[in-house]
Amino acid sequence: MGDGVGTPFLGTDFARGQWALGTEFALHSRGQTSPEAEGFGDGVNTPLTGDRLAPRRRALGTKLTLHYKFRRDHMTIVCIDAGHSYDTPGKRSPDGMNEYAFNRAAALAAKKMLLKEGITVLTPHRDDHDVPLSARTNLANDSRADLFVSIHANAFGGNVWKGVKGIETYIHPLHSHEEKKLAQTVHSKLIKAVNRPDRGIKTADFHVLRESKMPALLIECGFMTNREDKQLLASEDYRIKCGEAIAEGILDYLGRSRKIYFVQTGAFSQKELAQKQVAALEKAGFEAIIK
Repeated sequence: MGDGVGTPFLGTDFARGQWALGTEFALHSRGQTSPEAEGFGDGVNTPLTGDRLAPRRRALGTKLTLHYKFRRDHMTIVCIDAGHSYDTPGKRSPDGMNEYAFNRAAALAAKKMLLKEGITVLTPHRDDHDVPLSARTNLANDSRADLFVSIHANAFGGNVWKGVKGIETYIHPLHSHEEKKLAQTVHSKLIKAVNRPDRGIKTADFHVLRESKMPALLIECGFMTNREDKQLLASEDYRIKCGEAIAEGILDYLGRSRKIYFVQTGAFSQKELAQKQVAALEKAGFEAIIK
């Protein structure tokens, strides 16, 4: 283990290139440290035991934070998880919409955008059965994914219509600085894209957040038990918007934001001519504005 004052520790699980092995880290002890907790963390409050990263629940009151950054020469791997499956009992709106239908569509939209940007995407969910939570996190951990993002639709007060609505994002109670940063980046991007009530970033001891060995989020994109939210959750447009906004937030966090280039197609002295040009561009499938 490093000496806590700038000596790097080259643990075997950090031989892989995604970690820029710097010298800045801090150990915050809130109690007695066990031999199991004597080791190097993975940046998400997880101590090492031997050559593997132990689950966060074994930290035994010790929080170890590694300050790292993603290396651009590394193939980035992101796990995009659509929560549940078509056959998961009870995961439906009061009028019968299947939650997984939303989760799957949003995850697919996120995956497509990330693939276009050269990101390797893992999808642990399956249409024909509800993949166990342990299998989902095992896939991400064994593949040494850099991020884990689970997409869901929320519910409140049973299978009846309620007034609660909006979007909320969850991270683990023992979250790292990087997890909080990821949550803030993705959550704000999603809120801005879909303009729904912001219920904030919250903490929960969900399995996928606790057992993942990388920064992890669980995002609730609206309430199936709210009529307004449910109408959106059932629409193809909203599903794609959510997925693409989540992907854009991930890209922002990774420092790989997409560049947008504006093309001017003409300058006119008469507004009618400008409007005619806009109509022609829109008819051809282009987005156009008059400024």
